[in-house]
Amino acid sequence: MSTITALGKTGSTRASFTRPANTTQYAAGDTMSDSAAVMTFPKALKEFSGAIQQAILVDSANQSTLLDAELWLFDTAPAVPTDNAAIAFTDAELARLIGVISFASVDSKVGIPTSGADGNVVNVQSGLGIPVVGLRTNDIYGVLVARNAYTPVSGEIFTVILQMVY
Repeated sequence: MSTITALGKTGSTRASFTRPANTTQYAAGDTMSDSAAVMTFPKALKEFSGAIQQAILVDSANQSTLLDAELWLFDTAPAVPTDNAAIAFTDAELARLIGVISFASVDSKVGIPTSGADGNVVNVQSGLGIPVVGLRTNDIYGVLVARNAYTPVSGEIFTVILQMVY
């Protein structure tokens, strides 16, 4: 296991995607994406090593069944995931895994209580301390995976903010 000597510098990076214009339900283990690109967190680390301290998932909709999700983070971009397909990472991709962050629905906070597309939800996971060392670039790549049956709204937007220390 790698250790991080924090220099006291902090920063944040964000990535987002707009899912397809449909309301096809996700099953547990389905990828959530725009089917065009992997989420890229640009310049996540200024020093090529550090730690992910906090992750924030912002959902542009407030559905009656809130999303349980995981964010799989890699130091090299995995293949572009197809929206609403079961995750299928290769051995080589998993060898480049940095960590997995769980966003349990019980941790979700409603920002705008209106249901559906007129509402929104945020989920904050703090105290993560996920070490990130030896990157080839200072970008991090992510794939969002549903962990419950979730019915989205058409064109729902997901934004993830990573708070870093380096």
